Amino acid sequence: MLRLSLAKNPDTSKTTAAGAQDNFTPGLGIKLLRDDVDSANTVAMYGVNGFDSWNFFERDASNHIGAASGAALTAVAAKFKTATDYIQTVGLSGWADHD
Repeated sequence: MLRLSLAKNPDTSKTTAAGAQDNFTPGLGIKLLRDDVDSANTVAMYGVNGFDSWNFFERDASNHIGAASGAALTAVAAKFKTATDYIQTVGLSGWADHD
């Protein structure tokens, strides 16, 4: 299964590419169903700040993203860091757990 989504609701009144920066933050989730074992799952995005385009597929999505910028996202990152040092990565070992 594939889920394509945005990390936040964009302000659609900003119609230029520059208006998409910090406003359009696409991401995706992938779930691979397997018989008799847990599913394999991952999420990916370009980065939490998004990018300067309204084209969902213009930039490569990754399970390792760059650091957040801006006061609000930096504060969220600091909160996440209280639980793990790996807030910018999602592991893929679950995909290799089973034949």
